[in-house]
Amino acid sequence: MELFAPLRSLLAAPLDEDLRRAIDRGVALADPLMMAVPRYERKLAASVRGALDYCAQLVEDIPGPVDINGHVFGDDPLVHAFFSGTEQIAEMLGRSQAVRDFLGGPAASAAEEFFALLGMRRHERKVMGAGLHGDRVRREVPQTLLYFSDHTLLELSAELAQTRSRIGELAFDSLAKSFAGRLEQTRGARQALHTEWEMARAGGGEPRARAEALRALERRLREAAAALEPARVLEDYRAWLASPAANLRLDPVTLMVDRLGVLLDPAMAPAADGDTIRFPELYARDRRHWILVLVRIRRAEAQRALAAAQQASRYLLI
Repeated sequence: MELFAPLRSLLAAPLDEDLRRAIDRGVALADPLMMAVPRYERKLAASVRGALDYCAQLVEDIPGPVDINGHVFGDDPLVHAFFSGTEQIAEMLGRSQAVRDFLGGPAASAAEEFFALLGMRRHERKVMGAGLHGDRVRREVPQTLLYFSDHTLLELSAELAQTRSRIGELAFDSLAKSFAGRLEQTRGARQALHTEWEMARAGGGEPRARAEALRALERRLREAAAALEPARVLEDYRAWLASPAANLRLDPVTLMVDRLGVLLDPAMAPAADGDTIRFPELYARDRRHWILVLVRIRRAEAQRALAAAQQASRYLLI
């Protein structure tokens, strides 16, 4: 019927090349067997497009770019909280393979500054320290220190838009890899069921009870096998991508901290006693949550840090 001609034309239209590449990249990461399903690209197109849009918005929600250098350390409360001192900034730049690769490439020669995704882990440690109790200073006051570790720079680029685009690709890949992890658990559960079935078949016991147990295990094995059929996996993957926030999101964190790194209770501490800092914490397949922020780094400072790290390494070798 002519009534359905526009719909048929839409379904027959070629997929956008960027979307096609994203579909195939996601399938390769999640489970390549989905490629055996007829028209798998068409069936995944809408859910992958939605997941890509979600990841692009997630990247837009990452704060920054924040200048990371020794000059702003004393002025920017966020940078002051992230690093213990200017020397830690230099150490991060000097030991980063990503910085070394970028500075050695052609893109760095014409760029006075570059952009990157900075990820790190947040920690809190209970200590005893000096603090005010009313108008009196007490020496043994329970305190919580805030500090960050494992500073890692990713997706360096002379263009902020390019860094954001690459981070979006990383976010989508994380969704596909987390689905692959869940699928691996399903395969492990099926293997465990098969082992249990073999043991039950080889074991003794009352014949009727043994037969009933075997039938129950065989039913569960059939269900497990059906769940791993490519067509079923594709449907599960499509549903997974349709709800990306359940497996990948940024949770906002707001803290008040003083310049010594001590966490303060906003209800108890005057605003002058500390700085309020805000940053997002990534919830993803790595359950050790990452703090994320986009940063801007001066090429000259990164070059000095790299040269200092190489010089220190040379002295250690001597």
